[in-house]
Amino acid sequence: MGRSSVLACPSTEEVRFETQDAGIFRIPDVKTRLEALQSYFFPRLERVVMLLLGRTREVYGIDPFGDTVLRRRPSHRKDAREVKDYAEVFVGVCGRKNEEGLAVVHPDGTPFRYPPCELLLVVEPAGALRVSFRPFVYHVDGVYRRRVIREMRLAWQGLAPALVQARIAPNYYDAKLLESLGEPWVTWDSPPLPFPFGSHGWMRELVLPFVALYPLLDCGLRLARGEPSRLGILVRRLKASVAQWAEEGVPPLTQPPEASEEEPDLPEMESYRFLRPRKWWQVLSRDRYTCRLCGRSAERHGVVLHVDHIVPRSKGGTDEMDNLRTLCMKCNLGRSNLEEVQSEG
Repeated sequence: MGRSSVLACPSTEEVRFETQDAGIFRIPDVKTRLEALQSYFFPRLERVVMLLLGRTREVYGIDPFGDTVLRRRPSHRKDAREVKDYAEVFVGVCGRKNEEGLAVVHPDGTPFRYPPCELLLVVEPAGALRVSFRPFVYHVDGVYRRRVIREMRLAWQGLAPALVQARIAPNYYDAKLLESLGEPWVTWDSPPLPFPFGSHGWMRELVLPFVALYPLLDCGLRLARGEPSRLGILVRRLKASVAQWAEEGVPPLTQPPEASEEEPDLPEMESYRFLRPRKWWQVLSRDRYTCRLCGRSAERHGVVLHVDHIVPRSKGGTDEMDNLRTLCMKCNLGRSNLEEVQSEG
């Protein structure tokens, strides 16, 4: 598969996020909110991360799946499911654990077991998604920090054009905090991508920043393991891909892409307009985030879920719980289309 396939998009259902998804962060009950994140939101976001890693492999000819593990906050581990609020929610990748310790140490001299860098999809509570690279998640020793910065400076001339095309910018922490930490803490972030969005057009807004930032993550992972950096090699491959995209007429990310004619203009679901968000999530929780018709779930299949009125409101149906059920987007739209045909007949 050629490098140009990095811009290919999967099916709309696999990566669609809707306006209603932002309502997760407004669920008043923290326990219900965490359940919605774990059972509905994160499984779909992890599918996006896996797709992005696949595009990364195509561009660089390396195996990012072997070097990284998924990371999410709140954690997916059962023993870490604390009922507390989180100011930041994300899914992404970090380096694999090394029980014997890495070639980077904490200020007290103890070695790290996880590399102190990560590449994330960060979700903003207002309902937006951005790609974020964090080179120093924790306090690190000066030797490791200087090596990482040196490698980045050497590769900067080749890396900068891709970062500019992807509209990635560094975000420095508060100056007083910087002074107290004694660290050049910085994140590299793409512009926020607001909900709703699907795979066509908007997916490119995630692919380019993720692929452009991956060489920096790879550099941090290898230096943490005591291995030589291959940042220069990856930057050259990235430059070749950027040049190829330019030849193919792929526009730089200077404005939101126009909607593709292939992407359906999905109708606003009736329950979006009439149901209170609290009841919406109560229905999904009751049905275990699983479609009541086909049995597919967000956790196992990554489907988008809707709340359906069994008896439509137009025919006297109510918003009581026994008249509401969870359907996947495909089943719900199929039911709506069938009802339209029957009404026309």
